[in-house]
Amino acid sequence: MGKWIDHVDPTEPVSRLATRALSLRLHDVWLHLRLAAEEAQWDQNHVHRLRVATRRASAALRLFKPLAPHRRRRQMRIWLRQARQAAGDARDLDVLSGSVRKLPIDLAAAQIVLAEIEERRRRAQPPMQAVYSHLRAKNFERKVDKLVSRTRWRSTGKCAAEPTVAQSARQRLPSFINDMVAAARADLKALDSLHAFRIAGKRLRYALEIFGAAIEPDVRKVAYRRLVELQDRLGAVNDSHTAAMRIEQWPNSGPGAQQSAFLAAHAAFVADRDRDQRLFVESFDSQTALDWIAPLVAALACPAENTASIPRADEVA
Repeated sequence: MGKWIDHVDPTEPVSRLATRALSLRLHDVWLHLRLAAEEAQWDQNHVHRLRVATRRASAALRLFKPLAPHRRRRQMRIWLRQARQAAGDARDLDVLSGSVRKLPIDLAAAQIVLAEIEERRRRAQPPMQAVYSHLRAKNFERKVDKLVSRTRWRSTGKCAAEPTVAQSARQRLPSFINDMVAAARADLKALDSLHAFRIAGKRLRYALEIFGAAIEPDVRKVAYRRLVELQDRLGAVNDSHTAAMRIEQWPNSGPGAQQSAFLAAHAAFVADRDRDQRLFVESFDSQTALDWIAPLVAALACPAENTASIPRADEVA
């Protein structure tokens, strides 16, 4: 399924967008969970799509927290976390396998590392299959339909009328923008700060995919393209860091050739991570973030006509 929530009228009540977005996002998780559990050996992208689908579904649940039934929403978040964790381990190993093949290390060392990855990837598949079996037994699709059918506008005060999609976008998106700009002002030379900036950008991206119909198409296109470019650059840093951390956790009691191979791969990934991080920091700062996002800020500047609002990003995290 596509990343954008299509066929949305900006003037319609936000609850209609909520039910459509939750249904699409959660059913998408189920589709890719089945494929990742049953067909990952033929196409590794099924696992990647599952992890992305769980993130988008979690973003939709956060955005529409006040509209969704509390108990069902909480259970759905638990199931999504289980699926994301299972997919995350497998996907990290898939990425690691592809990355090792590009490292400037001895071929024999690379083959030793790849053999270790292959074994760990084999062990990562059953947990994903177990999550699929568990959620199938729990009638996941039926639970999704029940959650969606009970999603509605819930008044937060006296005579608080339900806002439109456009009004909700103007109320919600600025907090995601502010979070991203605030994260950009941190010391991006620190990996923790860089990771926080990456997550803030990703949350804005997922929110924009849901509220995209409320943004002028050209502005949305430019803002989204820049967010994708940002995620790609930061993703390269994150992939190298994740690879280095994974290899660092592998046992150091094996044969000498194995340990030498692990050390060589670890050093190469650290070098890649440090290089990509340095290049990013040299070309990107908080002012760049402001410049990149300025058109989107301008598009959201029109004041909302309705005082009822969905809570800010920091209120529903």
